[in-house]
Order: sequence, then structure tokens, then C-alpha cells
Amino acid sequence: MNETTLESGDALVRFLHNFEQERTSENAMFVLQCLRDSVVIIPCTLRMSDEDAEQIKKSAEDGSIVQTKDEIGMKPDFLIDQNTQELVFPVFSQSEQIPPDYGANFSNLCMPFIEVCSTGQSFDDVNTISVDPFTFNFRLGKELMDVVLKLPTMIDEE
Repeated sequence: MNETTLESGDALVRFLHNFEQERTSENAMFVLQCLRDSVVIIPCTLRMSDEDAEQIKKSAEDGSIVQTKDEIGMKPDFLIDQNTQELVFPVFSQSEQIPPDYGANFSNLCMPFIEVCSTGQSFDDVNTISVDPFTFNFRLGKELMDVVLKLPTMIDEE
């Protein structure tokens, strides 16, 4: 595999689809290996002060350059599993997997999945990452996150 193959998310969707059709350990491993080198989309809420938001709005109107006063951050969204009431960290293989009514509420942050696993392991109150939760809903608990972190890259050296 090469990075270009992984950019669109098509390879990941193909592996997720194969796993959904035939839930074997081999197909699960293909998903994990593809995830290891994939970049995923994280729905986030933009956090900024009212003063900075006003400056950005003014900049959009007059084209001026914005110098923010306070720190701007991105807070990932979390879903609640209806069965267990636990928080789930949703990530998406591609924008087409995000329902429009859900995605309209967030800004998207793209991040390598391996970094998502590191981040996911640091959450105290979130034990699961869900890849494409509204379609495939491939879930990784902290043990599988650890497996992904230990997998070697499958990206071909050129």
C-alpha cells in the first residue's frame, strides 16, 4: 500500500465492508492494518473566546488579518452507546460516511489513526473508538488500540 491509496479512505471502506460481510479474524486484521496507516476524520467543536469569534467574523466581512487574543482549540465529539451508556470516540474513514445532519454541527479535523489511538488511550472516561459509527461501526477497545500502536507500517517505501 502507499499513502496515496490511503488518502481517500476507499481502501479502509473496502476492508470495513469485507469485515462486515465476513467477520473473520483475518478480515479484522486487514482493517486494523489499514487503520494503522490511515488518516481519519474527527468531528470537533471549535472552542474560542467570544472576542476572538467577533474578530474572525469582522475579518470575514472586511478581509483583515486576524490575530487571536486567546487560544483556539478543537474539542472532539463523543457519542453515547445506547446499550451501555458509555462514551464512544467516533472517527470517520471519509466524509461520505458522516451523515449530513450530524456533520453539520461540527468542524472536521483530519488525524492519522495511530495518533487517534494514542489519544484514545489517554481518555479516562472513553474506552472505545468507533470507526464509521453510523455505517460500519467498527469498534476498538483499549486492547485493540494497543494492537494498532504496535503494528508495523504497511506503507511501501519508495
